[in-house]
Amino acid sequence: MFTATRNFTIYTSRIDGGTKLNVIPQECETDVWVAKKDVEAFETKVQQAYQVLKADFSGHDDEMKLEIKKDDSSQPNGDSVLNPMDSHQIFALLMTTPHGVLRLSQICPGKVESSVNFYRCTLTATPFVLSTSFKYRSSSQEQIEGFRTQLESYALVNGFVSSEFFSEYPAWIPVPQSKLLSVTKRAYAAARLSTNVTTMSQEQGDQYCNDKIMVHHVGLEPCMMTKLYPGMEFVTLGAHISNCHSPTESLHIQSVRPFYNTLLNIIRIFE
Repeated sequence: MFTATRNFTIYTSRIDGGTKLNVIPQECETDVWVAKKDVEAFETKVQQAYQVLKADFSGHDDEMKLEIKKDDSSQPNGDSVLNPMDSHQIFALLMTTPHGVLRLSQICPGKVESSVNFYRCTLTATPFVLSTSFKYRSSSQEQIEGFRTQLESYALVNGFVSSEFFSEYPAWIPVPQSKLLSVTKRAYAAARLSTNVTTMSQEQGDQYCNDKIMVHHVGLEPCMMTKLYPGMEFVTLGAHISNCHSPTESLHIQSVRPFYNTLLNIIRIFE
C-alpha cells in the first residue's frame, strides 16, 4: 500500500490483517479514501504494486489474490479517519516493519538462527490505535534479548511505544554429540529397517541417519524445558506434517507408525 499511495492524498481508518501468533498471516484488509478524480489512477497504482509483489512470490504463493471494493459514499468526517500525513506514516511504518529471516546460524551453516513473524496488525478508530504483533524465534538467547531492544528502538523512532514483549520460546542450542541423539538414531534406524533395536549397533544407526538428522527453525516444547532443566538433553521427533502453522496444515498418516515404533525403541534402549 505504501508504494501505491505515496503519490496520492489518502485517508485511512481501518487495517485488519493476520490472526493468531502461530499462524502465518494469509490476508489483510484496509479502508482507504481518495478523491473521486483520483480513483482510477489510484486503482491502477494498486494493481501495479500487486503485480510486482505477485511476481516476487511466484512459485511460492501462486494463489495470491488482490480484491478491490469501491464505495461511492462520501468520505467520513475527520474524527473517524486519519489525516493524509498520518495515513502515509502508517503505511511507511508497515513497509519497514521487520519480518522474515534475520540471521543465519553459525553452528549449523545454512540454517536459520533468528526470525520474526509479523503475524497481526490492526488499526482501529475512535480513538485511533495501531497494534502490531510479532512472533520471534531464535536459538540464541543473546539474539532474543537483542531483538527486544531493536523492537523498542524501532517503535520509538517511529513515534510509537513497544508496550509488551515476551519470548514464548527460550533459545534451544543444538547439541550434535548428545547421547540422547545417538540413541534416537539407533531407534529410528531400527524402526525404518524393521529390525530389533537391541541388535542395531550405534555405527549402523549413525550411518543410516547420516543424512536424516535435521535442525529446524521452530519453537517447540524443549525450548521451555531447557530453561526449566539446564543440562538435560532433548531431541524432537514426530510424524510428518505439511503446511505447518497455516489453515491447511495436514498430517501424513502413513508416517505415524514409524514415529510410534521409534518412540518405543527409545524406551527399550533405556530399559
